Amino acid sequence: MNYLIMLGNEEYLTGYNISKNIEEDTVSSSTQREDVPKEFIFTNQSDALATLEEVRSLFNDDEGIRVVLDA
Repeated sequence: MNYLIMLGNEEYLTGYNISKNIEEDTVSSSTQREDVPKEFIFTNQSDALATLEEVRSLFNDDEGIRVVLDA
């Protein structure tokens, strides 16, 4: 079973970088499942949840950012 992180209803997380300078923080996403790199296809739920918390911190803990099962 694989887990992915979604930003909203149609965008998959494809990358992020948290910097010491908040203005340099970046998040990338795609509406295409095929664009998700291997490092963001999680086989372990706890790894997915840890990454989810980091990404949510960039969006004021937005609950619309969530872990989903990859069907």
